[in-house]
Amino acid sequence: MDYPRINERELKFPIPSGIIVSGPSSSGKTQLVLRLLSCADEMFEPPPKAIVWAYGEYSAQIPELERQGIIVHAGPPSDEMLNKLPKPFLIVYDDLMGEIDAKKLADLYTKKSHHNNFAVMFLTQNLFDKAMRVPRSNAQYIFLMRAPNDMLSIRNLATQIFPREQGFLIDAYKQACAEPYGYLLVTLHANTNNILRLRTNIFPEDDEKIIFVSKNG
Repeated sequence: MDYPRINERELKFPIPSGIIVSGPSSSGKTQLVLRLLSCADEMFEPPPKAIVWAYGEYSAQIPELERQGIIVHAGPPSDEMLNKLPKPFLIVYDDLMGEIDAKKLADLYTKKSHHNNFAVMFLTQNLFDKAMRVPRSNAQYIFLMRAPNDMLSIRNLATQIFPREQGFLIDAYKQACAEPYGYLLVTLHANTNNILRLRTNIFPEDDEKIIFVSKNG
């Protein structure tokens, strides 16, 4: 089967965009995002002029983030703070499900990121939490971390995204997440080449990039 040539730019995350990273505790969510930020200039288009890490609980990684020039903020940043940042920028919400109300979270994915030219990335342990309904429906990218005890969520997502081919996402997820800290990137951006919907090994240093292709083409 012949597949279309892939432009390198198609592999990058555009700004503005909405991203969700979902997985249980200790699944590698934070480390994956830190890895993404370490090569943000290569992974985002255009490269962010500022990066904000909003956190719920202080951790040992906060000083290291500051040393890297990342702006750290306890709790959700105010609109005033976001409006002052140079654009485009990237903001990560880590462990803030209990500190940001559902409407504000929804607005980040439906209005604010696009109007204010930034990419938003929300880390969650439960993709199907009630507060995640609007973000989940409007996110262009969803990282699914290894979660052996939560296949029901994966099946539910597969039903929504690939209603006629649910097994495609489920099989790709099982392969991508076979090892600890594995992940599957689900791309829902309207302008994305269909062949790039499901991927893993997406980083510049990964020797072998992996794209999952449906048996039905």
